[in-house]
Amino acid sequence: MVEQINYNLLFRWFVGLSIDDAVWNHSVFSKNRDRLIEHEAVTELFNATVNMAQRRGLLSGEHFSVDGTLIKAWASHKSMRRKDGSDDVATPTQRKTVAADKAYDTKGFVKACREINITPHVAQNTLRLGGSAIDGRTTRHWGYTLSMRVRKRIEQCFGWGKTVGPLAQVMVRGLDKVD
Repeated sequence: MVEQINYNLLFRWFVGLSIDDAVWNHSVFSKNRDRLIEHEAVTELFNATVNMAQRRGLLSGEHFSVDGTLIKAWASHKSMRRKDGSDDVATPTQRKTVAADKAYDTKGFVKACREINITPHVAQNTLRLGGSAIDGRTTRHWGYTLSMRVRKRIEQCFGWGKTVGPLAQVMVRGLDKVD
């Protein structure tokens, strides 16, 4: 980051430096990151973002889209159920859905979702040996098509975060900090 700020004018503009301002030492970033984590500023920013999305009607209680790297880095199979053991019961007319990329097109994941009454809106991996685990029961519905469109937009954000941003690897140690 410091190297980029040294020669990239866009980075300088973004952090508020003029062309001839001195660039900070790399240790400044580490200290500030630690301060943000210590004072829960990151959690507050995340909660504020979620609240803003809620006010604008961008959240849904029936559907959830995920990215493979996000699941690998931040969640586990245990997160499929609430920690207090009180799972929401879906209404008889509305099923819950989960969207995911091709890495989740496995018989095990699809079966596990269906066992807990969640419809897996997983991108089909037709090149996989044995074919896709997602069949016409799911793909024939308009909701699946809509999920794939929304998932692609989410995937673009995480793609940027994994290549340019800091999502390629967790930058802290310990479960408390990762949480």
